[in-house]
Amino acid sequence: MKTIFYKSMLMLCLTILCAVTSEAQFNNGAIPANRSNALLAQRIEDINPSRNNAVVNYGTPNLSNSSERQNYTFQNQPEIRFSISYNPQNNEFTNQTAAYSGTTRRANQSGRIQNIRDFVGNSRRADLQNMNYIQMNLSLGNNNGHRGTMTIDQLELNGQAIHESYSLSGNTSETVYLLDASLAGGFTLTGRIRMNGGFHPNSQNNFVQFTTGYYFDFGTLPLEFTSIKGFAENGQNRINFTTADNHEAKTFYIERSADGMKYENIGQVATVNGRTGQYTFIDKTPLQNGFYRIRGVNILDRMVYSDVIRINQSFSTMRVINQVGRTELIFSETKTRNIKLYSFSGQLVKQINFNSNRHAFDHQGLQKGMYVMQVNGEAIKIMVL
Repeated sequence: MKTIFYKSMLMLCLTILCAVTSEAQFNNGAIPANRSNALLAQRIEDINPSRNNAVVNYGTPNLSNSSERQNYTFQNQPEIRFSISYNPQNNEFTNQTAAYSGTTRRANQSGRIQNIRDFVGNSRRADLQNMNYIQMNLSLGNNNGHRGTMTIDQLELNGQAIHESYSLSGNTSETVYLLDASLAGGFTLTGRIRMNGGFHPNSQNNFVQFTTGYYFDFGTLPLEFTSIKGFAENGQNRINFTTADNHEAKTFYIERSADGMKYENIGQVATVNGRTGQYTFIDKTPLQNGFYRIRGVNILDRMVYSDVIRINQSFSTMRVINQVGRTELIFSETKTRNIKLYSFSGQLVKQINFNSNRHAFDHQGLQKGMYVMQVNGEAIKIMVL
């Protein structure tokens, strides 16, 4: 995901709309074959740092058929960096692969299909203009005592980071996917494969395959986040989120991160009946500066992520003195601050700059009620009396 994937009005505490074109990041699961049409694929196989060469097959999803694929080999190294691009204007599908040992690039190869519409055939070419998913299949065939590990990370779609990584060890496989309506306009997907430990000599079972296609049900996904907000209050963090349509939702998982990249599950909230839902979760043991997102799971075990918010506990120590017609802010230290006041609909209603440990502003032109105040980019809620 996505993602690659975010479209936010504000970093924190304002109404944050889900991305228009992206419905999910790379999440566990697979696109149902009977409700989709696979179009293009690339598979990096024979991955094993002790072998001389690895192979890249690319073309149609039927990569086992030599007439529907092209390929090239490259030198195996502990790290493989790849780039996959689809350009509908140039009618081409390109691939680049580079092998690294440490920070040194040892080899790189590339391939291209320049008549992709004719190459995929009439049964698929009509759906190229509807392309809206990428599915990633990972496989590691280690056995008989081999304990090598393969990790895929640094994924980016059109230059936007997908904050997910995946690791396999033992004799395992995994399938994850991304839904994004903008893929039909062209895309570039990049990433990195790293290998550690010993791999079984039969390395044909070690591969990473990316398949793009058209998922028929994309426009009717049964779960959509419409907002997520967060506040630091009384040493705790309150996360509020809403959904537009959760009649097929099953569970919401609250995930937290210290760096905005690696997340852990810290709790869950049951769904409510109805076409819309409003939910609250309290993190009673928050991080000093934490990132949050919501992972929604529907009755088919498909997952959709909310946008990400950040809550800084340091603002719970800031004193806000509310008076009729006036608000006073008191900080523990003097520094330059930029204050922005927003209505809950996201409209900027006041902006202030000052360099001191306290400031007061009047409520002239402001209606009474709840507002969101950003202080140097961080946000809290305040009441205007």
